[in-house]
Amino acid sequence: MVLGTTTRGNWRGWGDVIRFDRHASIAKALSIVYLNVPYCICFFHLKQNLKPRLKGRKEVLDVYYKAAYCSTSRQFNLEMDEIKKIHHETYDTLMSIGLERWSRSQCPRRRYQMMTTNITEELNNCIQKARRLPITAAMEFLRDMLQRWFNDRRVQAGKNPTYLGKAAVGHYKERNEWSLTYNVYPIELTRYLVKDGKHDGLVDVEHRTCTCHNWDLDQLPCDHAIAVARFTKTNFNSLCHKYYIPDEVSSVIVLPPNSKRQAGRPKERRIPSVEEVHRQKKCSNCGEQGHNRMGCANLRRRPNNGQLNTSISVELPIQPIPTTRRQRACSVCHVLGHNHKTCPLVDHSLPMTDTPTDGETTHL
Repeated sequence: MVLGTTTRGNWRGWGDVIRFDRHASIAKALSIVYLNVPYCICFFHLKQNLKPRLKGRKEVLDVYYKAAYCSTSRQFNLEMDEIKKIHHETYDTLMSIGLERWSRSQCPRRRYQMMTTNITEELNNCIQKARRLPITAAMEFLRDMLQRWFNDRRVQAGKNPTYLGKAAVGHYKERNEWSLTYNVYPIELTRYLVKDGKHDGLVDVEHRTCTCHNWDLDQLPCDHAIAVARFTKTNFNSLCHKYYIPDEVSSVIVLPPNSKRQAGRPKERRIPSVEEVHRQKKCSNCGEQGHNRMGCANLRRRPNNGQLNTSISVELPIQPIPTTRRQRACSVCHVLGHNHKTCPLVDHSLPMTDTPTDGETTHL
């Protein structure tokens, strides 16, 4: 869907929207249309709105960050109590917004690590050129861009030497170092108790859950689950979701449409319809339509106060300015109207040598 502006009516045709930047029109549309769909708020936008109220108290923002990214309700309640002690006004603001809107642990759906709208900002930056194009050219621009993106990522996924993607491999390396000192105690065939010295975890391999809720939210094994996998000699790859497997990503192929692109530069202006009325230019000088004041041929009329009068225009005929040609005097008799070649005092039957000067006589 392509929209000109963000209004409440425009957002009624979208699918599930779970993250946005607290735009008023989006919130109103969600409250009317999507009653059963929970929506979340961007962590960064909410943080920027809290800064003017804190007046340099950065410790509140640090606790807010921990409360937003923590995975358990117990840890979340501890961080909220800390915010209440430091700055009660910020605590009331977060409670009035709704804990499920901005916190990862209180969200009724899986939010993964998508706490901000950075992916939307990056996409808006990539489609800036398409905003000036007509609708058909803009759609072609977006299709070509997404096609190249999917193809490049499919090629990279095919060259990946590991079974999992880079993000999943980095997650495993970090969590594996944490779990080296954990102790695992079997409870049942698929349930294990993992003690890490601080927060113990109850791992259920069959349902792929843990009491720390990191496995539930990210769909990647947490440090407790990795310790269980090492204890039972289970492959780590089998505990990850299929979305982190490159083979699943490479199977998504986007084929180009069966069309031929027209030669030449794509048009940037929209083609008007037949019944569309064009807005004519109106001159601010004479008030006539069809031109502007830069190309106006009418003279401006100034009233007595010296200001420009654009309401009344009078066309005056342009008359040429008469020019007088300077007459030359004769070098012989010094009379205007002729020269020495046509002077009546000169005998033109005799050859003329030089122009007579003072002290010389002429041929009479």
